[in-house]
Amino acid sequence: MKKIFYAVICLLLPVVASAQVIVGGTIDFAAKTSTRSSYYDEYESLDKSPTAFSFGIAPKVGYIINNKWEVGAKLNLHSYQETRFVTLLDEDRKNPKAFKDMKTYNFNWSIQPYTRWSAVEVKGFGLWIEGMVSLGSTIGTKTKYYAAKYGENGEEHRSAAEAERLNNQTTYGNSSYFEGGLYIQPVLTYKITEHFRLETALNFLGFNLSGTSSKTIVDDNGNWSKRNTCDFGLNINSENIAQIGYLTIGCVYAF
Repeated sequence: MKKIFYAVICLLLPVVASAQVIVGGTIDFAAKTSTRSSYYDEYESLDKSPTAFSFGIAPKVGYIINNKWEVGAKLNLHSYQETRFVTLLDEDRKNPKAFKDMKTYNFNWSIQPYTRWSAVEVKGFGLWIEGMVSLGSTIGTKTKYYAAKYGENGEEHRSAAEAERLNNQTTYGNSSYFEGGLYIQPVLTYKITEHFRLETALNFLGFNLSGTSSKTIVDDNGNWSKRNTCDFGLNINSENIAQIGYLTIGCVYAF
């Protein structure tokens, strides 16, 4: 048994010694809001559109085993929230103000292990064939309600007790998703230096086999519904090669 163990170690040592650790990833952040007010026939109006905020991070770690093979994994974490407002007036139907009415938010994650095989490498450019498995889940949308008072007499749009009752009740109709898939696609790389490399997935050309499973609670009696979907596709789309939405360039660092 010891001889077998030592033999395996001896076989792995050259691979470990030649491997390079690579790190990279992406961070995305977005926020938007807008407010519009108008005055017509002694009536002032206010329209504040929903304020949306999203944040995502996707760290990546991998190993360059040799000049032909690379393995690694990426973890995607993303959150999104949107706040809606209600416009309320005073007793004279003037002086409009925007109050928080409700906020919705969700969170999704996925882990994506991959392996790459180098098909061609010429003058710093490389063409790899990547196989990736993606497993993840999306937590159903949740809603938080806010209390609001307006006018000199403190009239209530929604009382604190009502807001608490709404926040504590079970929300029906929202689904939680589990997603998984197998993806095969070419990846183009360019080595800037010994340590830095640019790369982009050529996702206008690829193969995918993926599925989604969702479950929705419909009432207090324990009734629910499930939905399963399966997607299979071979994507060859020459018309989209030059579109920015199909081309994302990233940078990785190799130790």
